[in-house]
Amino acid sequence: MTGLSGIVRAIGAVAVIAVVAGCSTGHEVKGAGANPSQAGPRANATTIVPPQRTPVPKKTKPAAARTPTTPLGKLEAALQFRLAAGGRQSVGVLAEQYGGAGTTVLVRWTISNDATDKTAKLQARHDVTTILTAIKHSTLTYPTVLLIGTATVSGLRGTTTVAKVIRAKYSVARIKATNFAAHFADLYTLTDGPAELYPSFR
Repeated sequence: MTGLSGIVRAIGAVAVIAVVAGCSTGHEVKGAGANPSQAGPRANATTIVPPQRTPVPKKTKPAAARTPTTPLGKLEAALQFRLAAGGRQSVGVLAEQYGGAGTTVLVRWTISNDATDKTAKLQARHDVTTILTAIKHSTLTYPTVLLIGTATVSGLRGTTTVAKVIRAKYSVARIKATNFAAHFADLYTLTDGPAELYPSFR
C-alpha cells in the first residue's frame, strides 16, 4: 500500500506542475464547445476598404460640319466663303426664299462693323458684284433678287449705329444677261426699280 500511495502522490505532483507551467506561459485554455466565429470584435481592429476608381469620361468627337445640299444652302455657304476672303469678320450672310423655290431670293449681309472704315463704300460694290455673279451661276429658280446690306455708320454726337446702307432689287432677266464685273461703276442703275442707298454709300 505504501508503494501504491507513493505512486499516486507522484502523479498528482506532476499534474500540478503541468498546470502551473501552462499558466506561466500565458496559454489560454478555451472552454469546451466554444465557437470562434461567434466571438466579439477585437480591440484596435482595422477594416481595409478597397480603393474606389473614378470613372473616366468617354471622349466624344466634335460634330462634323454639315455640307449644304439645297441650292439655297449651297449659295449661302459659297457667299459666306467668298465674302469672308481677305480676313473679313462677321459678314453674316443669310440667303432665304420665304415663299419656297421659285420665289424672290433675299440676301442679307454685313459690309462693315467699323464706322470709320473708309473702304466700306468700295467694299459694298465688290460684295454686290460677288453676290449677283454667284446667284447667276447657281441652279436657283427665282423671278427677282433682293439685296440688303448693313453697316455700322456714324450717328449724331459721335455715336454709331447699324443701318441698312444698301437695298437693291434685280430681275432674273437682268442677272442672266449681265456681266456685273464689267458694270462695277453702275451697279445701282441696273436695278429693278430705284436702289435705296445710305448717303455715304452712294
